[in-house]
Amino acid sequence: MNKLTMVLGLLAAFTISQSCDLPSSPGAGGERVAWFSFEPDEDNEKWAGYGDELRREDTPPVGRKYSLFVSGGCTIPHLSLELPVNATGAYYSISAWGKVVYAGGGIKLHRKSQNLMDGEAIAVKDSTWTHYNAEEKVYCSEGDTLVISMYSGGFVAGGMLVDKIEIYQIDTGMNPLED
Repeated sequence: MNKLTMVLGLLAAFTISQSCDLPSSPGAGGERVAWFSFEPDEDNEKWAGYGDELRREDTPPVGRKYSLFVSGGCTIPHLSLELPVNATGAYYSISAWGKVVYAGGGIKLHRKSQNLMDGEAIAVKDSTWTHYNAEEKVYCSEGDTLVISMYSGGFVAGGMLVDKIEIYQIDTGMNPLED
């Protein structure tokens, strides 16, 4: 019985250690420069917008307790956040966990000096928690600001859950518009 207890204890410890080794998310590569979870202790008051913003106790496999419900009307973005001013020109990418509640939505990374329709978007389109990586990167020049914008709904009602939004600096380089 003593050996069985020890084996079961080692098996439990191994299982716990393996689950703790899960990364916060698969990531987009590069250096993570910002990330957002939506727990009560996080600084969520900086998000601005026109839509509904509610925490839900529904999270991805690597989440903590809460995710963010995003839904709104015709005026977009429904939620947005400006990141600190960029000190050097660099390429950035975004990744996030998302889940469709009804009709889906999107998460966009763009420069403040850009039109909201430009930039790189992630379409949240699966009804189960899915990790999304943007397929393209966004160049943000020195002195400009990156903005994360989220939208779900419009003429047709929509709603999505998001969590673990991460921004990665992929590399530095010349502004493609100046080449």
